[in-house]
Amino acid sequence: MFREVESELAVLPLTARAYLEDVPACEAQVVHTLLATRKEFVARRYDPALARLRELGASFPLDAAALSGCRAPRWQLRWAGRTYRQLCRGCHAYPDLRAPRPAPDLFRWARRLRAREFAARLIDGIHGTRFTRYENPFSPAELAAFADFFRGCGPPHRPAHPAPH
Repeated sequence: MFREVESELAVLPLTARAYLEDVPACEAQVVHTLLATRKEFVARRYDPALARLRELGASFPLDAAALSGCRAPRWQLRWAGRTYRQLCRGCHAYPDLRAPRPAPDLFRWARRLRAREFAARLIDGIHGTRFTRYENPFSPAELAAFADFFRGCGPPHRPAHPAPH
């Protein structure tokens, strides 16, 4: 868990740069705060790191309302299912367990994580893959459709491979 958090903290400055590039003063301050947060975390000074993260969370609140509640129309759910099967399933249904950060089972995450946490992970995406390149390519409506799809709001999900007997 420690390495996963450390890895996420290493990527956040890149994400901040991408999202805040139009506001240079804000970008510099946020990137500085994130680098200091990671430094505190790696040094196992968790209280200051958590305080910095809370400040950032208050400054940049996540509006996850559109990503919860099974609101996507059926045509968007079908789009999400088709997109998942064509672009995502190869890694998420069959993760490379030798990789430092194997692709998670998004259906399991949707059941296990709180709605805001799951929404944040969908928005954040996986960094550095050939699909996202430090930027989430999906619109808010598409992310909402994915969230509903993974929660099982649409047609029943068929496992990518048969369950063991």
